[in-house]
Amino acid sequence: MFDNKYRIKTLAKTLLYIFLGGGFGSISRYLVAKFSINTFGTGYSVGTLLANILASLILGFVAVKTFESEQIWKPMIAVGFCGGFSTYSTFSLELYNHLQNAEYGFVLMHIGLNLILCLVAIGLGMMLGR
Repeated sequence: MFDNKYRIKTLAKTLLYIFLGGGFGSISRYLVAKFSINTFGTGYSVGTLLANILASLILGFVAVKTFESEQIWKPMIAVGFCGGFSTYSTFSLELYNHLQNAEYGFVLMHIGLNLILCLVAIGLGMMLGR
């Protein structure tokens, strides 16, 4: 009986931390988008690329980092923050819109930049986390 209460309490605490991380991630994503539009204009969405690269860097770091305190930080940051901050759906929408405009070269560049730079960021994050 005690074990079930402990599991439920632990799950509730984990879900709360993920929820909070997701909120901070979403707000951060919004701020990156605003910064990007103000800095680079409304053309190519640098904000999407920046958010995906930063989320990959953070996720790489968290994936290999061992926290001294509770392991609650990993789901909060990896699932919550990075999930709210990264933008696969926006990335997909941008690709779709550019395909509709027959901008095939741009689509290939957009895919390539996101994949390559995010892989590099994951690796760098892992190096920093060790």
